[in-house]
Amino acid sequence: MLMTPDAASGRPGLLCAALATAVLASAIVLIDALAGPSPLAATERQTAHRDLEQRLAAHSPNRAGDFTRPQAGVEGGGLSLGISDIVAPSDAAELKGAIRRADFRLAAIREGEAEVPRLYVAALPPDLPEIDEIETRKQVFLGSVLPLVLLANEELRQRRARLLDLVSRLETGKEVAITDRAWLDALAEHYEVEHGDFSGLKLRVAEIPPSLALAQAIVESGWGTSRFALEGNALFGQRTWSAEALAIVPERNRSVRVKAFIDLMDSVRAYMHNLNTHGAYVELRSERARLAATRQGPGGAQLVYGLESYAEIDGYVEKLQALMRDNKLAELDDAALRSRPLTALAFH
Repeated sequence: MLMTPDAASGRPGLLCAALATAVLASAIVLIDALAGPSPLAATERQTAHRDLEQRLAAHSPNRAGDFTRPQAGVEGGGLSLGISDIVAPSDAAELKGAIRRADFRLAAIREGEAEVPRLYVAALPPDLPEIDEIETRKQVFLGSVLPLVLLANEELRQRRARLLDLVSRLETGKEVAITDRAWLDALAEHYEVEHGDFSGLKLRVAEIPPSLALAQAIVESGWGTSRFALEGNALFGQRTWSAEALAIVPERNRSVRVKAFIDLMDSVRAYMHNLNTHGAYVELRSERARLAATRQGPGGAQLVYGLESYAEIDGYVEKLQALMRDNKLAELDDAALRSRPLTALAFH
């Protein structure tokens, strides 16, 4: 389970920067999920699931300046980066068909002979665990999650490029617009550093290797078959301690609270944000920066050692390493998204 502080786990925070004639508001919204009491009857579970869906829909953010869930034209990317297909499959057959039509070819991607389609899978279908063939289930999971990981990294890359450009302009005495200064302040708030701490921002606004993200999603969601993944779009087992949080109710452990998300992409973004901000992962971020400074592309194999505090189980790092090795995930660290479509889609 991912360690995540209450302050960053779900209560909407309003970031305001004074402008000359207007106010730039940046709302940072993360959706919490609750894990709760012991086993529910089937009808009670269905009712709880419907309630969660309604509450998730009601809390879906869609506002300018939102770093967590941006729409077209808003800094941070999201669907403004260009999504070729948005899929909310009702069953596994529909998802498999979408992945096939998108021409997701895992073997060719591993060899660098094909690019990853800009496929946006909003949720995993409830019958995913019923796919009997293990290799097929793995292909479907990777075909659903790898594009989202690459899209989230593209958002981070775009955000980092703007950060570095603005810092360079400030350091060389060039003019920086007041809206850009406000954006930097909002970014500092979001990444939990002091305003003007550009070194701290550079350490935090950076990509997560796909092999690392995929290995953790596999462990924490059971290849997408866990109840948290299927009912709460929770791929990474992220915990929260907010009593007011949106909730999914596990059947066994009343003390565990697990975040739920609007869709799978929100889960990926929240996971990356936690690795980029939580105090438990300082060494991971430092090692990433060190490797980047030597012009090495940090891969999951190098950064996995910074995740010893991620889960309260023995041999967690070794388990991730075995998954990376057995499923050739390191070969996906260099995977590239297809070129953006001519017309980007907006998510309303």
